[in-house]
Amino acid sequence: MPLEALAPFLLPLTTMKSLPAIALMPPQASLPISPPGEVPFVQDSTIGEAQKTSPRTGRPNRTRDDTNLGRRVLIVDDEAVILFGFKKVLQGNGVEVDTAETLQEAVDLLETRDYRCVITDLKLSGSSNDDGFEIMQRVKGRKPETKIIMITGYGSPEVMEKALSEGASYYYEKPVSATILRDALKRLGL
Repeated sequence: MPLEALAPFLLPLTTMKSLPAIALMPPQASLPISPPGEVPFVQDSTIGEAQKTSPRTGRPNRTRDDTNLGRRVLIVDDEAVILFGFKKVLQGNGVEVDTAETLQEAVDLLETRDYRCVITDLKLSGSSNDDGFEIMQRVKGRKPETKIIMITGYGSPEVMEKALSEGASYYYEKPVSATILRDALKRLGL
């Protein structure tokens, strides 16, 4: 069945209010919050000094990494309906979304594209492993500045602790509304 045929069933995903979810950040983490439309201040090691500001806007110029990463997000989940719904809701306003249903699809995309954020499910179909952790390790090994949001239907305090200690910016237990993910992406600068 094509994903477009599932659209009538996705209305609840786009209209539901925030559902209970756990959203924790490691205590040592602090995210810079910028006013809407502002680019967060970034230190660029290739310049050596704090970034130069744009003479036109007075805002810091984007770094090469910022430009290369654009505003691309990868969503990894074994449920096509979740991928379709989240992509439909999160894509737009300059945010590009790619999706992967399997670990191998995710690995292939991670090897060919750079992402500002990866939203990954912990467990993917056809595997008894915690594929989400393998995805996190690959992302952090290749591009440590990429932000990660872990979502799972198999949550526990131990899983949450491991996700946050291995570099996840946010951890949510399913069900997760699109509003919660959209807000998390905004807090991460997307």
